[in-house]
Amino acid sequence: MSKSHDTLLDFAATLFGTTPRDICSPSRYAWHINARFAVAFVMRMRDHMGYREIAGVLGGRDHATVHNAVRAAGNMLLRDDAYRNVVRALWDHNPRTLDDVLEGLS
Repeated sequence: MSKSHDTLLDFAATLFGTTPRDICSPSRYAWHINARFAVAFVMRMRDHMGYREIAGVLGGRDHATVHNAVRAAGNMLLRDDAYRNVVRALWDHNPRTLDDVLEGLS
């Protein structure tokens, strides 16, 4: 897992009041699921990561599970202002530097 993924998971854990470990776990608690969905959504839509890559970051899930998570997050974003505000904060928190991008290219 890259430094930027760790940072994204850490910040999501802070926003959702949980831990990165719980976000990546098989937990079915709503706050873990909502955080997991938000991370998947941001990784897919902002960072343009593939479903399989996101699945690996989120504990080895199936790519179809990640696809459903991204879709579910999108639906929640359309109807839940509080969720939208948290995901917006997560989206806007982008500590990636040019060095991070270049490291990924090598």
